[in-house]
Amino acid sequence: MRCEMVLNPLYTERRHKYLLKTAVEAVGLPVHFDEELLFWANHFDGKQWSTYDNGVRKGGTLRFKDGFVRLPIEQRLLVYETEERKKDRPFPRAAVDIVKVTVCPASELSYEELSKDGFVDHEQMLEDMTQYYSAMTAQSIVSFYEFGNADWRDKNDFVWIAFGDAGFWSKKRNRRF
Repeated sequence: MRCEMVLNPLYTERRHKYLLKTAVEAVGLPVHFDEELLFWANHFDGKQWSTYDNGVRKGGTLRFKDGFVRLPIEQRLLVYETEERKKDRPFPRAAVDIVKVTVCPASELSYEELSKDGFVDHEQMLEDMTQYYSAMTAQSIVSFYEFGNADWRDKNDFVWIAFGDAGFWSKKRNRRF
């Protein structure tokens, strides 16, 4: 089973999410919606994504939760550095557009998808991912979020106002993030 979903602005509408959730649950797994993305510091290079050892700049992320299908709650998600988030510093590093979601067994990820998250092959991906997710196997259902545009927060842009589900407003940029 391999399911690819191209996301567009309609994805933010409740009805569209409900239809998508219903379709995914039809294959027998409940959905876990990601409200934000957390990454370790090595995934960032200043105000851009890091370039991995495989020579590819981060262009997506692999998501796994045992017994669930993970999907983004919105087309645009806020991105945080993990340690900063743990310290209750709720300032996102960026907001990234998710342009495509692929749901499939880990063994069916394409080499392009693997490389966009810094992996050389399936063996390396499983070795690295099982350090964090011991239950993950080659047959586990995973989600790959392909990134589009990312708006990076300027380090001096520290005045942000939280608007709950509406996201963040940057006073310096005078727009919603």
